[in-house]
Amino acid sequence: MNRPFLLSLFYMYRIIFFFLMFGFLYKAYPNQKDTSYYSAPQKVFTAKDSIFYASSNSFTEKTNDSLRNAILESAFAYLKKPYCASGRVHGKCFDCSGLVYTVFKEFDISLPPSSSTQAVCGNFIAPKNALPGDLIFFNGRKSNSEEIGHVGIISAITENEIYFIHSSTKRGVIVSTLSEKYYAERFMCIKNIIDLPAEK
Repeated sequence: MNRPFLLSLFYMYRIIFFFLMFGFLYKAYPNQKDTSYYSAPQKVFTAKDSIFYASSNSFTEKTNDSLRNAILESAFAYLKKPYCASGRVHGKCFDCSGLVYTVFKEFDISLPPSSSTQAVCGNFIAPKNALPGDLIFFNGRKSNSEEIGHVGIISAITENEIYFIHSSTKRGVIVSTLSEKYYAERFMCIKNIIDLPAEK
């Protein structure tokens, strides 16, 4: 091999090495605006933000707002916890219904273990009347299915958006919005299980 060819080969490897190292360092450097617990880039909402919207925009005198606030605080405490198919493991990981079951159990509200059976509970609520703390249900991975396969807890409502916290199979406990195409196509119903008449 001639020398010019070897030199060009050497510089080419140096360039490749530089880009590989740059990519590694960029990935390793902490992102101060991390929104990885959201399923799509958007304005970051925290538990405090959700409670603000709940108390200022959505609650009425007929709703149990203190309980709803407490439920949101509890749900957001599990943000970024990983997904596990077993439902729930001592608060360390959850599937969608396991998260809902765990959060509501903390407030002595007993729910069935699966999303399809949880959907039987409570009263149907129109999206325009939904409140933070209500449960939002979706079908499974097939958008044309009529069977409930996923559940989340509504965490905030703005003029044009419904946010909900849930456990996704790929990213664990995150916040998503109803306007995201995946969820918009699979939306089934919203249920209120908080403001129910006390049992006699």
